[in-house]
Amino acid sequence: MLTRTFAVACLFAVLVVGCGDDDDVVEPQGRPTLSDPASVPTAVPDEEREPFIIDSAHVYAPGDTPPATVEPEPQPARTYVVREGDNCGAIATQHNITIAELLAANPRINEDCTNLHVDETLNIPPADPDVVTEEEVEERPGAGRTYIVVPGDTCVAIAQDHDISVQTFMVANGLDEESCLTLQVGQEVTIPE
Repeated sequence: MLTRTFAVACLFAVLVVGCGDDDDVVEPQGRPTLSDPASVPTAVPDEEREPFIIDSAHVYAPGDTPPATVEPEPQPARTYVVREGDNCGAIATQHNITIAELLAANPRINEDCTNLHVDETLNIPPADPDVVTEEEVEERPGAGRTYIVVPGDTCVAIAQDHDISVQTFMVANGLDEESCLTLQVGQEVTIPE
């Protein structure tokens, strides 16, 4: 009988504690409740979300402003009208570009450059600013020293031996790529300074 009385007393204690009044309710902290649906966070559509900005070295959070970058202005497009006696080497040299650059800008010209026509208009890509132009060489009369071609010399070898670009050497001597293949032993060339 004592066991039965003890069991009933325990059951009564559990019911009293479990059925307390509303004043004893403890709300979870920091979490929205069903009684306050307006405070429940919702997903933001992608159109309204500010993106992260990522460049090669930094990640910028929404609202951060990356430093401004200055884009160089593109050089204006140039053209050239072919004249009697022109060849790809001479045209390329005149415009401080390589023959490969000239051919890439004018796909209708064949690799041997044998289909140039007088009065044909060619596209000229932007020139390398480090290359000396014919005009610059002409503006500096006597700017250079004479070199005598020896057996085995090529335009490339002469330019490398004198720490100048091949293009600069060719312009200073009025040579095109074809002429560079036929340098003659004893020929005088100018090494620009």
